[in-house]
Amino acid sequence: RYGQIAFIGGGFSDGIHNILEAAVYGMPVLFGPNYYKFNEADLMISKGAAFSIKNENELFIELKSLLNDPEKLNSVSEKAAAFVKNSAGASDLVVSKIIYT
Repeated sequence: RYGQIAFIGGGFSDGIHNILEAAVYGMPVLFGPNYYKFNEADLMISKGAAFSIKNENELFIELKSLLNDPEKLNSVSEKAAAFVKNSAGASDLVVSKIIYT
């Protein structure tokens, strides 16, 4: 782990890159508004583990909010890690339902 917060690229063009790679390390995830192809982004936002930002000003505000509030940073970090942990095995479950149903 090399940081406290991850900004995931691609969200201001064709779509975000993999957000789970950062979340697995318990890093809050921030990305631009173009994440429509990624269901996990919506889920992480709804659980308070990720944030979509629209511009440079929103990025600054969210980074400042997280870095100036250790309790919030810790809470969001825990939510990000929990999201990945609770989602582990989902692919295996889907495959087994397809094969055995």
